[in-house]
Amino acid sequence: MFNRRFFTTVALFLLFSLLIAIDASAVDAKPKYYYSIRFGYFGSGTLTVNDFDIDTKSGLAYGFAIDIPTRSSLLYGFTFDAFELKFSSEKSHAYSVAFSLKYDVVSGEGKFAFRPGIAGGIAITPDIGDYIEKSYNFTFRAATDLIYFIDPKVSLVGEIGAIWDIYGRAGDDDLSGGPFLFIRGGVGF
Repeated sequence: MFNRRFFTTVALFLLFSLLIAIDASAVDAKPKYYYSIRFGYFGSGTLTVNDFDIDTKSGLAYGFAIDIPTRSSLLYGFTFDAFELKFSSEKSHAYSVAFSLKYDVVSGEGKFAFRPGIAGGIAITPDIGDYIEKSYNFTFRAATDLIYFIDPKVSLVGEIGAIWDIYGRAGDDDLSGGPFLFIRGGVGF
């Protein structure tokens, strides 16, 4: 179900963050933060509810990431994502917020970066017809960012990875699932 307040809040946060990113990157050649917006494909997989498997179909995946460099080659940050969940007759989204750790490998005279990383967080899935009640899940993600810097302030971002629902509760039911593969592309600032 469409939640106008949630999407308005997220849209304002993204706009505010984008303005900060543009302002921060205008001062230094190397930004203090890396922001990216991503859109792509979320693969099919299996959700397990109380030892009963439910197959999902592929859908869309979109999100927003903030990566903060440290003094070493490590980056930490946060990801905000929405993954489309499709069942045989129902469709909904899972919303995820996660803390991420990445290792930054830069090559090609600073034009390319490769950032393998892991993330752990919380996902919320609304009611999905007769399949699942509203659930709160602990998630784990392993992914790699492939980045091409157009200039020091703007980049093209590709991401490939997998996400697992490690454990969740949907009413009185236990919920787990994955791996769900995803591939996305976007723009970084």
